[in-house]
Amino acid sequence: MQKEVQRYKEKCDALTLELAEQESARRTAISEIESRAHAAWLEARQAKREADAAKDEAATLRRKLAAMHQADGASSPNR
Repeated sequence: MQKEVQRYKEKCDALTLELAEQESARRTAISEIESRAHAAWLEARQAKREADAAKDEAATLRRKLAAMHQADGASSPNR
């Protein structure tokens, strides 16, 4: 009976150790995934900022072009 109890204790210790190793591996995996997600989020924010800046620049250039065409049309002798 004593040997059986000892065997169960050893089995319990082995399973406890295995569980701790699995939890550690999962925490590491979660940390890596969160790190990659954060990096992707930062890249997405930067891309959004760049897209917004390009959109603003395009709008500014369109306004300048329209103003130039208006100025050319006003000084044109055909008008």
